[in-house]
Amino acid sequence: AWAMSWMSPALPRIPVDLDGALRYQAGETLPCEASKGYVLPVLEGIPLGFGKVSGGILKNHYPKGLRRAYRQMACTL
Repeated sequence: AWAMSWMSPALPRIPVDLDGALRYQAGETLPCEASKGYVLPVLEGIPLGFGKVSGGILKNHYPKGLRRAYRQMACTL
């Protein structure tokens, strides 16, 4: 909830697609080209939580009890 209310421009926002958001919520790491440090991964402008970039990898900072199992979604629009 704190990450979702974070409005400071000092923390970089990293846009992710739907698949990346699902993987992030499952606790998986994502490739990221941002500079080293803390970031807010966002899906369509909505912060998902805090993450940390290190060595080109975005690491999830979700508590283990809040992580969801990753399921690839099939979308038909």
